[in-house]
Amino acid sequence: MPSLREVAESEAFLDPELPPASSQVFLDNIPSIQAVPHIETWPEIEDVVNALLEEAYYEPAGRGEAGELVVAILDQTKPLFERANEGG
Repeated sequence: MPSLREVAESEAFLDPELPPASSQVFLDNIPSIQAVPHIETWPEIEDVVNALLEEAYYEPAGRGEAGELVVAILDQTKPLFERANEGG
């Protein structure tokens, strides 16, 4: 995604004949972009969630229902959020 708006909106970036074929999707989603939380434990939280999502994707039988995945994410990230709220 180009950082300059004029380049991002240019035909060179948006040309569907060039990869990626759906570049417009990047521009369409700019209004909904949000920054990640600025907490010390965020990288750990990302690691935990990414590992659980990867497990659910590649080994769906191992995690069961989506609700179980959500519960696992909440259980495993809660201590990290709590530690961040305590200041370390």
